[in-house]
Amino acid sequence: MVAQAGAEGGTPGSGRARFEPRLGRRCVPWRLCQGQGRPRATGRAIQWGLTSPQAILLDFDGTLVDSEPLHYRCWTEAVRPWGATTDWEDYQRRFVGITDREAARIFFREAGYEPTDELVQAACASKHRIYRSRCGEELAIPQSSSELIMELHSMLPIGVVTSSIEFELGPVLAKTKLSNLIRVMVCGDHVERHKPDPEPYQLAFKRLKELDGSIGSKACLVFEDSDAGVASATAAGMRVSRVRHPSELAAQIRREVGSLLNGGSMGDGQDYW
Repeated sequence: MVAQAGAEGGTPGSGRARFEPRLGRRCVPWRLCQGQGRPRATGRAIQWGLTSPQAILLDFDGTLVDSEPLHYRCWTEAVRPWGATTDWEDYQRRFVGITDREAARIFFREAGYEPTDELVQAACASKHRIYRSRCGEELAIPQSSSELIMELHSMLPIGVVTSSIEFELGPVLAKTKLSNLIRVMVCGDHVERHKPDPEPYQLAFKRLKELDGSIGSKACLVFEDSDAGVASATAAGMRVSRVRHPSELAAQIRREVGSLLNGGSMGDGQDYW
C-alpha cells in the first residue's frame, strides 16, 4: 500500500477507533527442541526445531488483503480537486510502499503545486476519510487465509507488520474475527521510520521477545509483497517469502510451514529473498 506516515493527517471523523490485539496468556510454549530438525508435539504444543519458524509475520496490504486497488481509487478521488491523477500501472510502479505524505508530495508536484505541509495534510486527511468509509465493506481477508490463521495461532505466534495506520485494520480484521488471534501488531503510526527501514520489523521482534524470549530473528518467517517490505524484514535479520497476491498466501504458508505440522522439515525456500 501507500504507507502511512505516523499519525499525520489524523483520524477523520469523530475520533480514532483503536484496534487492540490481545496480548493475553500464551496458548503454547514456543521453545526450541535441542538438536532437533523437526517439530516435537507435546499435547497441543508444537516445539520447533532449530531451522524451523518460531513465528509468522504478515504484511497487510497486498499480502493479507487485496487492498491496493482500493488505496488507488481513494487517492485518485482525494487529489482530483487539485487536478492530480495517475493510472493503475503507474500507481503500482511508483506509489506502493511509500508513505502517504510522500505520495501526496508527488501528486502535488506533478500537478504544478508546491507541496506545502498544509496541502499534504489536507490530501492525506481526505484520502484517509474516503478509505475509512469504504474498507469495511469493500475489503475482506480470503477465507483460506483466515482459516489457516485460526489453525496455526495456537501453535506459534502470528503477527501483522504494516505501514497502514492502526484504525484502517480494525474493520477488516473484525469481519473475520481474527483480532484476538494476532499476537503482535505493528502499524505505521507505531514507528518513526517506515519500510524499507528495518524499524517496523525490529519493533515486531521486540514484541515477540516479550511473548517468548527464546525466539530468534532468523526464526521469524515473514510474508511480504513489496520491495520495501522485503528490504525491511531482510534488514531486520528475518527470512522473507515473497507473496504475489493475497489469494496465494494460504497455500504459500502451507508450503513453508505445513510440512512441519506433518513432521517434515522447512519448505524448499524457493520464494525466500
